[in-house]
Amino acid sequence: MREAVPDKVALSGARAVVVKGMYAFVAGTYSHTLSIIDISQPAQMTLTGAYHDADDMQFPTGIDVFDNFVLVASSSGHALVIVDVSNPASPQKYSVLKDAPSLREARCVVVQGKYAYVASATPNALSVIDISDIRNPLLVSVVERATADMASHVAVDCRFAYVASAYNDALTVIDIRDPRVPRYVGTLKDNSKQNGIETVAISGKYGVFVSPATDAMVAWQLPYYCDAGSPSETQQFG
Repeated sequence: MREAVPDKVALSGARAVVVKGMYAFVAGTYSHTLSIIDISQPAQMTLTGAYHDADDMQFPTGIDVFDNFVLVASSSGHALVIVDVSNPASPQKYSVLKDAPSLREARCVVVQGKYAYVASATPNALSVIDISDIRNPLLVSVVERATADMASHVAVDCRFAYVASAYNDALTVIDIRDPRVPRYVGTLKDNSKQNGIETVAISGKYGVFVSPATDAMVAWQLPYYCDAGSPSETQQFG
């Protein structure tokens, strides 16, 4: 259900942001709202449109963009919500995937190609969703126990998905060359560097981790990474 949301509350609990062209898309967790902000003039940003949904999109915590759609991971709605933003002033819910056990407490969504990868906390799972038919997103595979405890974030490159575990202070690496048959590769764990890891970003052979528990950002060279379009394996996990 779409409702009008006052500008002053649309960004309440702002948790995730992604930019495409002249717009920034922001998930407001407390307002259950996706806000679309015109950033063409950074000194005078304006709220162009907002989509509010306290049911399917309750407590949104992760977003990504695919063509003219924004994919939203809903933590309390236990769903992946797809919002049509082709008209930024009037975003509309286009489709939703919910009621899958692997999407309980969906925390983060990342799009690569025709697939969306969703990390969910309660089942410690990574869900792979085919979005080639955006009207009918299809869950095609699940990596159960993708981390030891509480999958909080996921990043992907051309071959691997990297799933962060906030409670286990670890990063799990999953081979996604065949998204329909993902394969566990190994786990990086170092409590001194990854204590409470919640967010991960990947660039080439390096991973950057953010830990609110240690108030730190740490860069690590990854044992497995995707380099120049050709997967590289630098060493085996210990």
